[in-house]
Amino acid sequence: MIDDISELSLDGVGGVYLLWHGGLKPSWLVAGATEDLGHSFSELMRDPDIREYDTRGGVYMSWSPIKDSFREGVVHFIAKHTNPTFECDYDSKEDPIPVLLPR
Repeated sequence: MIDDISELSLDGVGGVYLLWHGGLKPSWLVAGATEDLGHSFSELMRDPDIREYDTRGGVYMSWSPIKDSFREGVVHFIAKHTNPTFECDYDSKEDPIPVLLPR
């Protein structure tokens, strides 16, 4: 995981994110929508449950700025297609909006 999130210049940028870990048994960890990717990543970096995976092959993150009106649908799609370890917070009434997942 990146040590200094401020290097990414994501403060105040709204969008969606996806975290996963590598190692012997890689898995998707969590997806979410936020109005401030910089703040959300800082919080996730301090989360002990997420940090635990840093020693299991590293934690990786992907993000994209997404208009507010599409975020819930994108997270719905991501959660549905990745089955993340941690519960994703999104409005399941929103139709899933397909996006390309990281490889």
